[in-house]
Amino acid sequence: MAGANLAINGGRPGAVGLSIGESRMDESIVATIVGSSALLIAAMMVVGHYRRERRRQRLIQHLDDACWWHSTRPWR
Repeated sequence: MAGANLAINGGRPGAVGLSIGESRMDESIVATIVGSSALLIAAMMVVGHYRRERRRQRLIQHLDDACWWHSTRPWR
């Protein structure tokens, strides 16, 4: 295909520019970086959610261990 060898800047002889094939390669690299970043952010959010849930579960379990609420009321 003759059009595939044209440069992005109009195909002028001696012009510096990216060919269409290189542009597709750059797009795939950008897509890979964006996708990897999204997966990394999602993984960090999952870890944060897991840690919050474990902490909440521990706090709820420890509510029955001591009668701390009796000592914190000022009217008794």
